[in-house]
Amino acid sequence: MSPRPEHVLVVRKSFLARQESIPASGFQNGASSRLSQSIIDEGFFVLRQEAEHCADLKQIIIYLVLRYRQSLFVYQRVNATTETRLMHMYSIGLGGHINPLTGTTPGTIMVNRNGSQLFSANLHRELTEEVQFRGHFSYHPIGTVNDDRSEVGRYHLGLVYLVTCTTPEIRVRETEKLTGALLPASGAAAYLPSMETWSALILPDVCKMI
Repeated sequence: MSPRPEHVLVVRKSFLARQESIPASGFQNGASSRLSQSIIDEGFFVLRQEAEHCADLKQIIIYLVLRYRQSLFVYQRVNATTETRLMHMYSIGLGGHINPLTGTTPGTIMVNRNGSQLFSANLHRELTEEVQFRGHFSYHPIGTVNDDRSEVGRYHLGLVYLVTCTTPEIRVRETEKLTGALLPASGAAAYLPSMETWSALILPDVCKMI
């Protein structure tokens, strides 16, 4: 049985130029409820395969930075990963596409009444798919990352969230694809030369927040 086609949330690149909270290149600190609503109003779902090869579209990515006290969860993609463009690189962010809510029919227009649930539902899904940890957690948006200079960044726009865990027992689920560990934020800069672009862009600001 063939896998079900994946639909992902996108905006047109012309959308970016009209948003003050989206940097031309880099990380824009600060949450923007106006941006989230604009994405809901103007975003739409397309097949992921189509979005990966369309230069006019930006795929919206939820980018989760996990912390416990003054430590950050740093992970590395290993040989079995499907994202070959980021092979062996380190990251402080777990990134996931935004898929339609259950019962939503993918189309060219977002359903506004689902907007309040769309980001939180996909955030929770990404956490449960990628990592496991005990205890409660909280999260809040901290900014937006954009970078057209890299091959991956050219097709993606990141909504960055800081996830605060109540215990240090954080583990990756797919150990054949990822390795990861909590590291003091003060020592994370040592990995900068080998970090994927988004993580390198947001690390300085994240370190000031924790």
